[in-house]
Amino acid sequence: MADPLSMLRDFNITKREIVERDDLIIFGDIAFKKSANTNYLVYGLNEQSENKDYYTLGCLAYFLKTQKTHPTHPQYVRAATSEHIPVVSRPDRAQLEQYLKGEITTSDRIDRYAHVELPVPFNKRPAEEDKPAMRKPRVDAEKSARDREQERQQRAAKFDAQKEQGVTISAGNIGKLSDTLTEDKLAILRLKRRAQKRNAIRTDTDDTVGDLPVADLESDGLQEILSRERIGRTRADVTKGTKDLSARIGPIFAMIKAKEDGKKIDAQVKAQQSKAAIPAAKSSAPAVYSRYDQEQFNKDNVTDFGINTMSSYRGAQSSKADAANKSAVDSTAPTTPDSQRKKASPNPIIIVPSAPSSMITMYNCVDILQDNKFIESDVKKKSGTKYEPSVYIQRKNQDGTVRAAIKVIDNPNFLSGDEWDRVVAVFVQGAAWQFKGWPWNGNPVEIFEKIKAFHIKFDEMPVEKTIANWNVQVLSLSRTKRHLDRASLLKFWETMDKFMLKSKPSLRW
Repeated sequence: MADPLSMLRDFNITKREIVERDDLIIFGDIAFKKSANTNYLVYGLNEQSENKDYYTLGCLAYFLKTQKTHPTHPQYVRAATSEHIPVVSRPDRAQLEQYLKGEITTSDRIDRYAHVELPVPFNKRPAEEDKPAMRKPRVDAEKSARDREQERQQRAAKFDAQKEQGVTISAGNIGKLSDTLTEDKLAILRLKRRAQKRNAIRTDTDDTVGDLPVADLESDGLQEILSRERIGRTRADVTKGTKDLSARIGPIFAMIKAKEDGKKIDAQVKAQQSKAAIPAAKSSAPAVYSRYDQEQFNKDNVTDFGINTMSSYRGAQSSKADAANKSAVDSTAPTTPDSQRKKASPNPIIIVPSAPSSMITMYNCVDILQDNKFIESDVKKKSGTKYEPSVYIQRKNQDGTVRAAIKVIDNPNFLSGDEWDRVVAVFVQGAAWQFKGWPWNGNPVEIFEKIKAFHIKFDEMPVEKTIANWNVQVLSLSRTKRHLDRASLLKFWETMDKFMLKSKPSLRW
């Protein structure tokens, strides 16, 4: 970055012009204020001094400018004092003059750690105050009017001369034109002329619009179209229509108001709504969904808006397929005999924690339970494994045959009573809130009497007090030795085989 002292020295050595304008000193395209401090210390100070004082750029520039006019120091001091410019002290004079002229490359008076003043913007083209103002040419109105009148008279005289000569159109005059223009070319010219008229901008004096006269536009068809036009000047005019919809909209508003006030819809309002509605064909189909009559569809909802406070997005996704099958069974229940109804699935269900900090989640449950190999959930996420609300694992026998599929979920809030009977195992994370909303009043002691509980941890991690007090089997894994995972995870299946024979013999295992 250029500093004021270096710029002053370079311009002085190379004999380039240093311009002074107002309170600025300009070095080509760079300008500094005259009051800007340089990094040249005043005599008596050095770099280690606490209170430092520097020569200004205006002081040094004036010092250079007066070298020839005031060669002695007393003359220079009197001239600078009369113009109110700081002076260079006598001890600094000789060394500063040598540095600015390039006789020496550096000086011990230069502070290398001083603050460098930044250049300031300036107008490269100064205002020309003495330049006379430009005068506009004077227009002689009488002369211009006289010239126009003279041109008009010349055109009139030329036209009269042609009229006196009696120029007429005859076959001889257009003989050559007729030979060159055939009928096809004339037809093309007529079409071009019509197209030009059609696309030309019509003036107020024209009597045609394109090729149609104005009288044709005032026909009966046009009058009928104009009679149906509506001019909308405001927003209210635009929303107005020709039909009266108050008979249909009125009952809807009344119904909304009744719901807001917590009242029931009167029979009179229902009758009025039925009269205003368009009569539909008689059908034996079930009632059509209506956003204004939710009570007949959502009678068992927890709140007025049909929001289940025990629900979640994951739960809705995990039980979407099961809910669809259940609704299909319920819709056909009145017409289907008991012998043909679909039986409940005998496949068992295992519940894993939904917290991402758990060692077993929906991301790695297949690797742990089916492949008997532990892989962290974060590694599975980074590898591109997507979250599934429910997955099925298949346990293999020693001979290679596949056993019944086991469903694994992480949100049990949507399980029905029959589905809770199929829950055989749960992986515990350690907090009691994990069982909020479960059957048996969410009491872990009662839950673990019906469902077998497990907890996975690393060898060096201590067992939490809550897990130690519960009936939970702990599965310990090594943090680094993955070849030992199979032996540790097979204990889970050995325990489950005994539990299923004793407590859940009706399920497929």
